[in-house]
Amino acid sequence: MIKTENLKFRYPDQKTFLLNGVHLKIAGKGITEIAGISGSGKTTLLEILNGIIPHIYRGYREGIVSVYGKDPENVPIEVISNSVSTLIQNFELQLFRENVTDEVNTSSKLAERLGVDKLAGKKIRELSSGEKQRVLILKIIEKGTTAFLMDEPFSSLDNEGKEILRTIIEELGKTVIIFSHEFHFRNSTKFVLSGGEMKVPPSDHLRELGIKVQPYDFSLSRVSYNGTPPLISTKGITFSYGSHRVLDGIDFEIYPGEIVGISGANGTGKTTLGRVLAGFLKPANGKIFYRGRELRNSVAGERIGLIFHDPYTQIFGLRVKDFINFNGVEQNMQTLGLNLHPESRILRLSRGELTKLAIATNTEYEMIIYDEPTNGLDYISLKKFAEFLGKLRDSGKSLLVFSHDLEFLNRVSDRRFELKGGKLIEL
Repeated sequence: MIKTENLKFRYPDQKTFLLNGVHLKIAGKGITEIAGISGSGKTTLLEILNGIIPHIYRGYREGIVSVYGKDPENVPIEVISNSVSTLIQNFELQLFRENVTDEVNTSSKLAERLGVDKLAGKKIRELSSGEKQRVLILKIIEKGTTAFLMDEPFSSLDNEGKEILRTIIEELGKTVIIFSHEFHFRNSTKFVLSGGEMKVPPSDHLRELGIKVQPYDFSLSRVSYNGTPPLISTKGITFSYGSHRVLDGIDFEIYPGEIVGISGANGTGKTTLGRVLAGFLKPANGKIFYRGRELRNSVAGERIGLIFHDPYTQIFGLRVKDFINFNGVEQNMQTLGLNLHPESRILRLSRGELTKLAIATNTEYEMIIYDEPTNGLDYISLKKFAEFLGKLRDSGKSLLVFSHDLEFLNRVSDRRFELKGGKLIEL
């Protein structure tokens, strides 16, 4: 049994409780989903249940916590991990080996279902975020523990991967607790973590609580470039990892003052294309033109900005105050709904808060590329991000958005593409 009674918790730099009287009781097998906005305490609750708090991160706790008869505060983390496996939100940190085959058994039936068998022999660093998440899901599930704690397990998966994972979780026959910004299962036990308390969600007011529900109730009007010369154009761009060709003759233009949305399955090369356009990777063949002139040197960080899919690799500094003094950042944070205390520690922000901070601090470029920016964003944040993109577009900036959230792309993009088989297909 996993339970909490009147659980209260705050971090050392907080004056009020983040969790303020959480009651949770999970007595048997089945799926429990806990949703809530970014910063509501979902990851904190997970880390209290698996012992990361207080053994790695400190804070002040009140109330009862029991995980299969043991208080995680009073036993080593490895004792809890014998019964409970955890998939953390920043899943890259749980992959330790250089090669996929060294990390997991790629020949198992589960590996085949997750598509990890096709990744055998590949280097971890060359995988897409969705492929890394599939590898870690395989690693966690094959531990075979009694219970699983999963923090945003669907965040980087394409639609096919999400459907496969839903089926696998339903077939597990184990205790599974999923922390997310949306509900993924019809027959799960559902809670919303709001205001520090666990609540039964009202089905007709989920959006107001920040829970993602499709269809979305926002959209941007479409604009046309009206024959304006492109800001960036490519001719015959190719790129390969070893013998595996990821980009195969990309011809593409993006114009000033437009939003272009690009979707594609895990591993199709979206991140690679973004890094080639930004100048972080050099194409094997083809040319890139900037305002009609061929680019021979990278303009990354000068005219083109890239928001990485993993905000942990892009945010530097110890506290929020290290960023808000930069020009326009504090106003951008307000526009995105990012209300953080200047003394808040960067490492204790949620992934959604870090994503919004990365977005807020990278707006000075003529072209901005967003790699899976919707990961970790709750519904309220998603809506504010759409409005933010609209304002940037209206100021004349070119915006390129890569995402698995097709609903979001369809509602904010002036043009839409799918990356498939190394080619860009206009939709």
